Amino acid sequence: MAFITNNGYLDNPTFRGMRESLIEDFDEIYLLDLHGSSRKKETAPDGSKDENVFNIQTGVSICFLIRNENSNAKLKRNAKVCKFDLYGKKEEKYDWLDSNSICNTKFKEIKIIGPHYSYLKQNNTVFREYEKGFSINAIFPLNSNGIETARDSLCIQFSSEVMWNTIKLFSLLDESEAREKFELSKDGRDWKISWAQKDIVKQSTSKKNIKPILYRPFDIRHTYFTGTDRGFLKCPRTNVMSHMLSVKDNIALTIGRAGIAVDVKNWNLISCTDKIVDKNFFRRGGSQVLPLYLTNGKLNLSSQIQELLCRMYNQPIESLARPFLNYIYAILHTHTFRSRYREFLNQDFPKVQITPDKKLFFQLAKLGQELIDLHLLKIDGLEEGKTQFKDEGLLKNTSKIVSKVNYDSKSQKVFINENHCFSNVDEETFQFQIGGYQVLHKWLKDRKGRELTSEDISHYLKVVESLKRTQKLMLKIDDVILKAGGWPLVREELKKAA
Repeated sequence: MAFITNNGYLDNPTFRGMRESLIEDFDEIYLLDLHGSSRKKETAPDGSKDENVFNIQTGVSICFLIRNENSNAKLKRNAKVCKFDLYGKKEEKYDWLDSNSICNTKFKEIKIIGPHYSYLKQNNTVFREYEKGFSINAIFPLNSNGIETARDSLCIQFSSEVMWNTIKLFSLLDESEAREKFELSKDGRDWKISWAQKDIVKQSTSKKNIKPILYRPFDIRHTYFTGTDRGFLKCPRTNVMSHMLSVKDNIALTIGRAGIAVDVKNWNLISCTDKIVDKNFFRRGGSQVLPLYLTNGKLNLSSQIQELLCRMYNQPIESLARPFLNYIYAILHTHTFRSRYREFLNQDFPKVQITPDKKLFFQLAKLGQELIDLHLLKIDGLEEGKTQFKDEGLLKNTSKIVSKVNYDSKSQKVFINENHCFSNVDEETFQFQIGGYQVLHKWLKDRKGRELTSEDISHYLKVVESLKRTQKLMLKIDDVILKAGGWPLVREELKKAA
């Protein structure tokens, strides 16, 4: 059998079951990967252009599935999987396909390893090293996706005042008036105007239900949280978000499950929050929220992890929990971790190695705390960096409405319109990404047509400085790990020393 399909199933975590099933059902599998994904911005290994054989964004592959004539159809097989990669321009690929066949193609066998069963070539030594870590979702057993509203234009507002006025008006209108007033699309299976209105009334309309929400990186907005499924919010994720609302000074990690789903070249699906979080906090969704503390006074850490930390560092878990979260945050921000384990970070939740080196653990925990404080904008004076907001128009005091976001790399200025800009923003900082979003561009783009207030300007200045310092800290974390012996963090000599 032979099929021409997109090549997403070769390593996308969604299709791991399909890959396993194919291995069990066939004796030989030959994969001709034609690449050409514009979404992944693929290039040939030598850096030259790589084009799609069709006029589509997703990469393409040809799959040849072989079952031997005399093999027992009822028995599970263990297929030999072989692969050949073809890069280049469209016409070059056509010429190659015309002049070659499955018989003379130099396929190379791939060693397939569960549980992901990826059909891409992997460094098995690095894979075994990576597998010594603990999956982040197993470390924090209670976790969920962020809040799904179903109607962001209604359920998410820039200020608590606008949110309150929206709630009052929406709850008083009949369905047809509400749909027209708020330009709401047709009701869906899991969200209806009538349900949302009943939820507001049933919960006794109150300003206390207005909560700040981390909507996008560094973008705090407001929503109306009742905690009711299929109410005002489609999926409030109350089982997790209630802990963020009820526990004072709680902290949570927001993690992306697979880099490939966001189409990021370098994994950056990590942030932190002390607020509830939107599902689409990361580009193309999928932000997983992992709180540290629970409302019952317990820690959201698995018993295995708690026992390991106490034994390894000889301290009570109460004194180790927050440093451990900080440690994780530092680890997931190192350039070396992201590059060394890139192919595995594309497949599933990241796995964190826990060093037996007590000194290194607390060094990284301290740096992780600095990163968290930066990302929560809790450091005083962030708005007093070199970046300034300037009016460069001939007529001063002109409108500060965001019309078009434009970055000038020569002058290192971010323009929001013809007259106003943020100065002294280096290109690396402007390009910095979190969750697949280019942070500084995204924040301004989402305010197109709005006039920036003094609070908005101050906030943006803080974000710029936060990202500048983040880059320096990331390099410092790499340096600390290198001086301690480098990767992997779990090594036999370290275990014996501990």
